This record gives sequence, C-alpha cells and structure tokens, in this order.
Amino acid sequence: MPAAIIAYETAQAVDPDYSKAHYNLGVAYLRQQRFDEAHKALQGALSRDGDNPDVHYHLALLHAHSGDYAKATTALELVVAARPEMVDARRKLAVSYLKLGRVEDSKAQLKVVAELEGRS
Repeated sequence: MPAAIIAYETAQAVDPDYSKAHYNLGVAYLRQQRFDEAHKALQGALSRDGDNPDVHYHLALLHAHSGDYAKATTALELVVAARPEMVDARRKLAVSYLKLGRVEDSKAQLKVVAELEGRS
C-alpha cells in the first residue's frame, strides 16, 4: 500500500484538482487505518467532486468510526439516493438510523435490503 500512497500523493502534486487522486489516497489511508489523513484526502475529493457517491460512502465510514452517526447518516442517505441498489450502504444506513434512535427508519432500510436480496 505505501507505493499506492506515494503514487496518489504524486498525482495530487501534479494535478491538485484531480479528484480521483484525492479519493484514491483517502481510501488507501482508510485501509491503513490512518483516519485523519483519510478524512483530509476524502474532504479534498468531496470539494472537487461533491456528487460522487463513493466519496460520500467512505466519508460515512469515517464518520461512523468516530461515532458521528448524524454525519454518517447524511452521507449514507446521499449514497442511497444515488445508488438505491447498494445493499451495503443501506445496511450501514440502517445501523446509523438505529444509533440515532430512528428505529422505524432503520427497519425500513432493512426491509429494502431484504427485498433487494430477494428475501422479502
């Protein structure tokens, strides 16, 4: 992974507006559990490509990791709106809703998950 991080950092230096370099760097940092660096890189991707559901998904993971389920929920709702078939995002959204005490919203997400998986 260090080689990938070096490559993405180099890509950022060459083209600071290249959102994919920021995103890929954030994911690489996240995989190494370098959470502060991951957050900074993903925020850079978000500022350059705010509609990218992948960026929102990985930011949601960071927010949930830090216990900020309100921000995780907001990010995951954007992901689910863009990719309604993304089961993993819906599961994480259900957990985030539950952490916020939104039990009915959580149940609704789990129902959709079951339907998407053909278990209705």
